[in-house]
Amino acid sequence: MPERNQTKDRDPKDAADEARRRKEAERWKEENAEAIRSYNERVEREGLIFAKYRRF
Repeated sequence: MPERNQTKDRDPKDAADEARRRKEAERWKEENAEAIRSYNERVEREGLIFAKYRRF
């Protein structure tokens, strides 16, 4: 049985929705890059906030 090309088999609206979601996610990452970098630096420096309460 030949493989189906998922791009052709998808509803065009679904493909457009997926493209929009990816674009929004990329934009969000770019807009929040500084906050993410800052948070990651703090976690590296100080550790996770509630790490002492973890039981695993």
